[in-house]
Amino acid sequence: MKYSVIIENSLISTGWFPGRRVDVEGVIGKLKNEGYPAGSAVKVFLEEFGGLSGMHKGYRGDDWEEFHFDPIIAMEGIFRERVIDYELRFGDGLTPIGEAYNQHLVLLISEKGAMLGAYDDYLCVLGESVEIGFQALFESKDGVDVP
Repeated sequence: MKYSVIIENSLISTGWFPGRRVDVEGVIGKLKNEGYPAGSAVKVFLEEFGGLSGMHKGYRGDDWEEFHFDPIIAMEGIFRERVIDYELRFGDGLTPIGEAYNQHLVLLISEKGAMLGAYDDYLCVLGESVEIGFQALFESKDGVDVP
């Protein structure tokens, strides 16, 4: 996938490189044990981006904020029951894949590959794909609220 310069530079600063692949079988097993869907969209994302962390521009501001793509840490910060509520609202299975905005926004990926963000009762689609979700995260594009 071809990313914008902003997205590519943000990812490279975390240690990412094109073609990156890491073993995720242990993480996939932990996700499944917690009752999360861990199909191909989750696996493909984590193989390329799992374990990365860095900084992104704050939403509508000049501050820099932390993000990570570590589903184990993300799972510790959210109850499965809350994610089930998000799944019912969105209409697809969701799996935590990380956090953004200094751990205020849980990042989720749907079974169909959409990237979402959630905080308490707030849920939004960052993008119908990871690539579009990265635009919201790294280029401060607006997501679409899920009622």
